[in-house]
Amino acid sequence: MTLCVKGGHDFPVEDERGAYCPEHGVELVRHAPRDPHLPPPAGPVSTGPAPAGPTAADPGPALPAPAEPAAADPGPAGADRSP
Repeated sequence: MTLCVKGGHDFPVEDERGAYCPEHGVELVRHAPRDPHLPPPAGPVSTGPAPAGPTAADPGPALPAPAEPAAADPGPAGADRSP
C-alpha cells in the first residue's frame, strides 16, 4: 500500500492506475513505465509560452490619468437661475 502524504496512513482507495484519499483530497496518479527501447527524452517538457501580463520586472504600460470631472451643467441658455 502507498501512504497518503498528508495523513501518513494507507490510501483507502488504490488500484493499478493510482490512489485517492477522500479525507485529505490527495490523488496519486501512476504513469506507465517508460519503454526501455525508446530514446531518453530530449529535455524538460514545455507547457507552452509563459502567460503574458505584468511582472515585477516589467509592470507594463502606465495607466492613463483619471479624466477631469465635467463642469456643472449650466442649463439651457437664458434660463432663470434665481432661487
